[in-house]
Amino acid sequence: MGAIQAIGASDGDAFAASLDQRTASLFIGRLDDDATRIHVELGWNSGTYGLAHVGWDGEAFAVHSQTALTGELFVARVASTGQVILPQTKYGVTSGVPRGYCMSTGPGTGTTYLFDAVLSSLAPRR
Repeated sequence: MGAIQAIGASDGDAFAASLDQRTASLFIGRLDDDATRIHVELGWNSGTYGLAHVGWDGEAFAVHSQTALTGELFVARVASTGQVILPQTKYGVTSGVPRGYCMSTGPGTGTTYLFDAVLSSLAPRR
């Protein structure tokens, strides 16, 4: 195990969490059923892709990852039953370092928003 990297909740009782970035896997559970414990292998090289965000897009968990070297952004979609609906697919690029930005997924629209800022520009000036 390890620290929680990202967690997202569905519009029902399901939630998904990445418990260890090295495994490139997802844990799906349910608040209304302690026995539900689904382990999903996401199928990407965790040494290359870091997990950036888990959100609910209205139909499935949107699991976002980023390459540390190029800033390329990817998304995989995983149903609350554990079925991978969309394997890891590139959709964009950010100049921010991993964790140098914030993401949020709107469950009504399925749109993920990424806000990126150059950290040095936010430092106080003297």
